[in-house]
Amino acid sequence: MQLLALAQTLVLAQATLGVVLLGEGREPADRLHFVYGLLPLLAVAYPYALRGEDGRRNLLLFTVGSALVAALGIRAFMTGPH
Repeated sequence: MQLLALAQTLVLAQATLGVVLLGEGREPADRLHFVYGLLPLLAVAYPYALRGEDGRRNLLLFTVGSALVAALGIRAFMTGPH
């Protein structure tokens, strides 16, 4: 469970860094970059909104969210600069 929390914390840190860079006026070359920045953040935040008392269900929600983040990361890597 701690590894899952660490992975989710890293997603939040990455999104925060993206907002800081955007605030400094550094825009990505492609607008699709915003999609790949926002979707992982939502995939981490949404399970927190759905969590309840059932620990097994919570773990399932967070695991699915993290798997989605991993899939988006792989897809973003595949669409990177060639």
